[in-house]
Amino acid sequence: RQTQYQLKVRMGHRLQDFLFLPYKAMADPAVRTLYSKYVNAYTIHEEFDDLRRPEDVAKYWVALAAIFEENQNVTSLLGMARRRIIRLDPGLAPTFDNFVSSFLVSRIGT
Repeated sequence: RQTQYQLKVRMGHRLQDFLFLPYKAMADPAVRTLYSKYVNAYTIHEEFDDLRRPEDVAKYWVALAAIFEENQNVTSLLGMARRRIIRLDPGLAPTFDNFVSSFLVSRIGT
């Protein structure tokens, strides 16, 4: 249960980070895809509210494995987004780079 709680909190923080990005960054298709992936993962964690029975824990771990598989291309999506965003508006580089940095550090910590 503690793992589930911590993952949900961390995903909530990443979702909040997305919401502080400038509109031009959020309008990028790769950023929107990443945001949707995180919303979906957060929603899945919400569905597993109470993990008291072994069957529920087993279902949760299967769902976690599916989330992991779906999110294998996160770094390439971030790279594509950065290239497009910087080409659109070079002034967004520091903001987006800070976002990417904290995003990747939180993924490593998870």
